[in-house]
Amino acid sequence: DKIFDEHIGTLRSHSSISKQHIDSNPPYPVLEFRIVNDKGNEKGWEILDASLTCMVSTFVLASSIPNSKSSMSVLSDSDSMAYGREQEKVSFTKRTFEEFKITGEKHPYFRTVWYCRHILDKDSPFLKEEVRNEIRTAGNWPTKRKTHYDVRDALVRFENIILTLHGNSCITADSVFAEHRYKFEDIHVGWQFAGMLYRSKNENDEECKLKVDNSLIHDILPQNGGGHEKLW
Repeated sequence: DKIFDEHIGTLRSHSSISKQHIDSNPPYPVLEFRIVNDKGNEKGWEILDASLTCMVSTFVLASSIPNSKSSMSVLSDSDSMAYGREQEKVSFTKRTFEEFKITGEKHPYFRTVWYCRHILDKDSPFLKEEVRNEIRTAGNWPTKRKTHYDVRDALVRFENIILTLHGNSCITADSVFAEHRYKFEDIHVGWQFAGMLYRSKNENDEECKLKVDNSLIHDILPQNGGGHEKLW
């Protein structure tokens, strides 16, 4: 069953999110993604006590290290090896994994659509170190970084965002697990998700029911106020 939307979705730029995150002054860009229960229109398929774990993996260039005890040095985190002379200094890339915080990481009764957000602040692993230092110095998001070009340039080119969902099925009481990975190219700066919910009433229904239009799962719209990057 599809649980995750296949797009990481939207990263709203500085100039248009003041109403989206009222705790920041000035506001920080917000990375938003959504999770969709594809059985949300069916009764009994709710997920109880749902929670998300979020990690980002990146490749970093390790500092040159002296190889004094062994003639074999790892050049990358793959199985590639190199044989060299003692005291040879070797640079190699290393994959790192780091958890990141989101708002709304738990959902006691997940039935339809679930939105979660990560704030790009001084502790965000998605920002380059120089940008994080700018935030620490200024105490807020740098005012010079206002456009979608500036926001995109501030990002670390990560390898994967890994989201895992845990919960319990309402109908069977079995454990529910799902994982999805997103690439750097899945981020769309200055865009927001299109709504998926609508109200429907059948002849036998006494009142309207809230339903999900799953055909809109990939639809996004320019953020309020404009300033979005081109998709192609």
